[in-house]
Amino acid sequence: DAAPVRPMYQQKRCWIGGVMIAGLIITIIILAMRSTGETGSVDADVKLSGSEDTNDSSRSVMPSICAPSQHPSPAPTSIKDVEKQVLIYFYNATGGNAWVESTEWVTDSNICQWRGVECETVGETTFVEELRLPDNNLIGDLEAVSLSLIDLQLLRVLDLDSNSLTGNMTVISTNLAQLSGLTKVDIRLNDITGTVSLDLCESKFISE
Repeated sequence: DAAPVRPMYQQKRCWIGGVMIAGLIITIIILAMRSTGETGSVDADVKLSGSEDTNDSSRSVMPSICAPSQHPSPAPTSIKDVEKQVLIYFYNATGGNAWVESTEWVTDSNICQWRGVECETVGETTFVEELRLPDNNLIGDLEAVSLSLIDLQLLRVLDLDSNSLTGNMTVISTNLAQLSGLTKVDIRLNDITGTVSLDLCESKFISE
């Protein structure tokens, strides 16, 4: 009455068939999961792209705070331009409109033709060498003016004798000491107080 036992080859076929079916099911599940993941990634990319487009759109309508001014202020581009700006500042700071003589000053003419200005040419470049305006009704603070004069790189003579300039001699002489080529400074008979700084004395400048 015992149940008949299947041959071994039939048992192996059943076992192999079961394994194949299980493998097929697992493969289908994996492919389905991958497909779902890729779809989600595509949706995220689409959303991200849309966000970037929105940001780009918002950027395009925002005005740039770094945009250059439509009326930029001119800047000196050469030694000649720099020295001209220094002399114009000197003129305005010392009441140039009230000077006794101001021939050619603050005009388009060559600065070497302005009254009291002497120039020297080194190579192809012309520098202001002397500034002589004695007894010419100059009025103003020589401390600030002297600081601007250090941009006259080859200034050798500064004669502002007998005017109405004010300031402290120590400050003025310290500023002028930065001009290595300066050999004569005449600022007598002005309303200047204080003493000549050691910088000016040690540089062997002549202060009359």
